Amino acid sequence: MIKNNPKFMYEQIAQDLSERIRQNAFPENRLPAERSLAEHYNANRITLRKAIDLLEKDNLVTRDGTRGTIIGRRARHGHENMIIGFVLVGRTRLDPLHSVTIMELEQQLKHHKSNSMLFSITDEDEIDQVLVPAIGRKLVDGLIVTGLVPPETMARIKRLNIPAVLLGHLLYSSPIEKQMDRVCPDSTEYSYQAVRCLQQEGRKHIALINGPPYLLFTNIYHGYMRALNEADVPYEDALVERCDDDSSAAAMGAMARLLKKHTPDAIFIGSERMLPGVMATLNAHGVQYPEELGIITVGVESDEHLSNKFIKFVACDWHTMVRSALELLFARIDNPNAPPRMITIPFHIVNNST
Repeated sequence: MIKNNPKFMYEQIAQDLSERIRQNAFPENRLPAERSLAEHYNANRITLRKAIDLLEKDNLVTRDGTRGTIIGRRARHGHENMIIGFVLVGRTRLDPLHSVTIMELEQQLKHHKSNSMLFSITDEDEIDQVLVPAIGRKLVDGLIVTGLVPPETMARIKRLNIPAVLLGHLLYSSPIEKQMDRVCPDSTEYSYQAVRCLQQEGRKHIALINGPPYLLFTNIYHGYMRALNEADVPYEDALVERCDDDSSAAAMGAMARLLKKHTPDAIFIGSERMLPGVMATLNAHGVQYPEELGIITVGVESDEHLSNKFIKFVACDWHTMVRSALELLFARIDNPNAPPRMITIPFHIVNNST
């Protein structure tokens, strides 16, 4: 039954029905009769029809004059009337990067008269619970997979036989990566350029606050080392701190440990998720920036944490990233047997002070 909340009654009914559809609660692949649903939700027929209008607008159901309200949607034409699943793996909440990506995806899909559907899975076991019912009911035409994606999870998704694109890196290097269409930033190159930016300011002792040994952060470390080597700067282990995860709390501890060992004149933070923790520690220790410490990280221009004019950051081109992911996905839908492709997206360094 529907609980009281600020939404209109028909919106509440539509939300409840959409959840029941995804949970495979209607085994006959159609909704019950309007009269039955109206009684179930204690609503009148007009309210119920407005709820079904919302489901039809989202392409979850199709009204058929003879068969009733069918779960699924009308046949698509070309790349129109599609539902693209955005699968977030291993993250319990949306961070700014993923929020921007979803908004960009929805905006670009509008040009194709299509929509997105968000799925969140924490581990491989949830694939059967979350993705398989939606795929089995043909509610999605393809998947964009991102987040903390282990190779085993990507291999399991690949076996679902639905077009899929990997957005970003897998957690660890694996042969399955080369079997997938991929869109990713060159994290080794942007790390190198970030450190070079600090070096060009005259910074000599550049620290690295990095994440766990995932492929992304391993690449960031390689870029950091490359910049040091090219500048003939000796590596100092005391200037590198690795976190158990890329959270703000982990970064607070890493920054505190770093300050006990060394006082750098610049720092590269490998993830925007770690930035608030680093900033909190610096503020608690009274470290002034950019006078005492130059800071550069990775992020998106809409992130409020990056509004500080003294913080530089690597900004990837998310419009191009999403457009490239859709390009690969549409091509895979049209030609399932084509060889896998990889697209590397551009980036630039943002200097808020200028």
